[in-house]
Amino acid sequence: MSEWTTDGLPAIVQEYLRDLTERVVSVFEERTVGVWLIGSAAYGGYTENSDLDVQAAVAGPTDSEVAALVEMINHEALPCPAAGLEFVLYARDVLVDPVAPLQWSLNLNGGPKRSPSLSTDFTSEEWFWFVLDLAVVRDLSVALHGQDLVDVVGMFSRDVQIAAIADSVRWHAAHVPDGPSRGANAARGLRFIETGTWGSKPEGLAWLASTGRTPEQALHLVEALPTLPPHSNP
Repeated sequence: MSEWTTDGLPAIVQEYLRDLTERVVSVFEERTVGVWLIGSAAYGGYTENSDLDVQAAVAGPTDSEVAALVEMINHEALPCPAAGLEFVLYARDVLVDPVAPLQWSLNLNGGPKRSPSLSTDFTSEEWFWFVLDLAVVRDLSVALHGQDLVDVVGMFSRDVQIAAIADSVRWHAAHVPDGPSRGANAARGLRFIETGTWGSKPEGLAWLASTGRTPEQALHLVEALPTLPPHSNP
């Protein structure tokens, strides 16, 4: 069971997470397998510029249920007190023995500092973000309802995780080459590749510094790694 809780978060954020979770459960009822807080808010790194990353797994979600959930948890219906909400819904069976790309049922983003977006088509988004979200947080998540994430989500193969790391670093190079997360993302990924340990981006940077290497060196190493072959589920 995760050692993390929501106790260190602002009261308004804790209340929002309770409301969000209740709305998920109200739609799927006993078929709600788990609702999890991941990302910086789950392990003590929350700031006023942080998003709330929430993932949920349910048994057999229908299109009408997903549509009903969207109406209940979008920013207009349930204003997010953080910079933004990143919410992903999965069918439980997708997560038990996960393959890439993950066939999520809903990806909803929004908030006071984030542009709203909504998709139910898993092919419309870059595959690697969803793999990384779940790979990184296996031991760094908070169960808001139901089972712990580690008891629901199976392990991705090492090859898939490394391909996700490499593709995410290449995406940063193409889209936000000067962004602050680029080097940190590479450092976190290289730490996993060399030690088998996931952690936060700051932890990745600290580990990289302890090895005497720079973020630029990490970028060079990771960008050279292979991508995931098309239609491949290793």
